[in-house]
This record gives sequence, C-alpha cells and structure tokens, in this order.
Amino acid sequence: MPALVLRSTAIIAEKTGLGRAWIGVVLMASVTSLPELITGISSVTFAGVPGIAVGDVLGSCVFNMLILAFLDAFNHSMPISSKAHQRNVLSAGFGILLLRIIAGSLFLRSSLPSFGWIGLYTL
Repeated sequence: MPALVLRSTAIIAEKTGLGRAWIGVVLMASVTSLPELITGISSVTFAGVPGIAVGDVLGSCVFNMLILAFLDAFNHSMPISSKAHQRNVLSAGFGILLLRIIAGSLFLRSSLPSFGWIGLYTL
C-alpha cells in the first residue's frame, strides 16, 4: 500500500507540474494525518477530553522528529538535512511557526481572547 501511495504521488507531481516537495507537503502529510484527525474529533466530540487531541497531534510531531533523528544517526555519509531538497525549508519554517503559536497559546491560554469556544490562535 505505501509503495502505491508513493508511486501515485510521484505521478500526480509529474502530471500537475507542482513538484514532489509540494505534493509531499500537501498530499502525503494530509493522508498520513488522517488518523490524528479522527482521534482528535473523537476525543473532543465523543469523549470530551480535548487534551488527548492536543497530545495526539503534538506527540505525533515529536515522534516524527524522533524518526528523523534516528535516520540521521544511522546515515553515516552526511546529515539528512543536507540531502533534503531546498523546497522543504518552507514547510519546515511553517511547521516551526505553527508549533510556536500552539506553544504560546498553551502558556497564555487564560489571557488570550476567545470567540465563544474558539480561541484566537485558531485563526
């Protein structure tokens, strides 16, 4: 199944002309994040424990970073970051920005304004 998904995304990137990095950010990240989305929706709507949703998403992010660290440790030729395509810098910067917003809003949650049940950081 993963090989089929990878082959399909390569074909989509070639046919649309968007490039593999863009398809990887948008399509692959969306498809692989669906379990976190379902867990988040279930934990908030059915169980009423939004902490599980936040922990799931942030824990997944931390685990993905851990995977990169292990891959980098076992790749003796050069760091993975030096082999990654330059277009990945945009997605890395966007991810850092979003994590910073989340961390700031978790620390300042009592002083941030909200509109009903939606926090300002959601925008």
